[in-house]
Amino acid sequence: MAKFYKGVWTNPSTDFANGPDSVEIMVNRLARAGFNLIIPLVKSGNGYLNYPGKIEKVSPQFQKWDPLSLIIQKAKDVGIKVHPWMCVFKENENSTIIQKNKTLRMLNREGKPTPWACPVSEEVQEYELSLYKEVMDNYDVDGVHMDYIRYDSEDVCFCKRCRSKFGKETGVDPLKIGKSSHYLNRKHLFWAQWIEWRAKWITKFVEKLSKLTKSKNKELSAAVFMEYPECIIYEGQDWVNWAERKLIDYAFPMTYTNSTLMVRRRTRNHFAQVKGSCSVWEGLGKESSRSSLTTKGLIEQAKICREEGAEGVVLFSYSALTDEDLSALSKLG
Repeated sequence: MAKFYKGVWTNPSTDFANGPDSVEIMVNRLARAGFNLIIPLVKSGNGYLNYPGKIEKVSPQFQKWDPLSLIIQKAKDVGIKVHPWMCVFKENENSTIIQKNKTLRMLNREGKPTPWACPVSEEVQEYELSLYKEVMDNYDVDGVHMDYIRYDSEDVCFCKRCRSKFGKETGVDPLKIGKSSHYLNRKHLFWAQWIEWRAKWITKFVEKLSKLTKSKNKELSAAVFMEYPECIIYEGQDWVNWAERKLIDYAFPMTYTNSTLMVRRRTRNHFAQVKGSCSVWEGLGKESSRSSLTTKGLIEQAKICREEGAEGVVLFSYSALTDEDLSALSKLG
């Protein structure tokens, strides 16, 4: 039987509240359970970094020590890969780029700002890319990880930039197309062009980051929506396109649900969509906004993922994993 991989998302802000000793405890627990990948959050979009970077403010919690450096060191000692995790276009009022230029915010259809940055802006794209470059230039990571690599919803972005660019290309104000979720609006002559136009800008960033990671011989992974292809319509996230074009090495669909039936159907769909063009590890939510799993339920879902073709699972999140969970997971490999 082929090897079955295990990864985990971890948030240093909460998981390392007790200081540097927390890192070694975490890595050793995961190593004993046979984990292969740790994905530590280094940029959440709250205006702070969880590593001593120069581009954005550093979290007050990590002014005196560097959790990313320590994670990498301890993980290498036990043969676990590390992909630092960034929430790409999530930028609130505290983010330096938004403080400098508020016109870079995503606007909803009412013209109100959201805690996101507009991906159509070249300035935004270069800012987000510079953070990944900073990490890869300064840390011996195995790869990097994208999350929030999308729009917030179907109701963004309607800033002057987006409306002007789309209007020049089509002669149509996207506001006049209406909400994509309303089926009658989908009959609009430019509805299809609008949803593809939005997705194009998200993919443009993935293209840039893929080129950068390949130039540095690093891997690229992404947390993606399980609802493919509907996520193209709602979030502008065409992640199967990224896989087909070899822009990413791993896709981690966030299949957070208490339903084992849904896990089976979703995994089957993801595996069929990608057709081997990248590795698919299903994201399972031990405790998430959509799921709360017992140890038995978690293991059952992981086994189903394996049966349906996934090469592994990524768990959300480390803080929710009990000793019982890890003991049971150690038997999957």
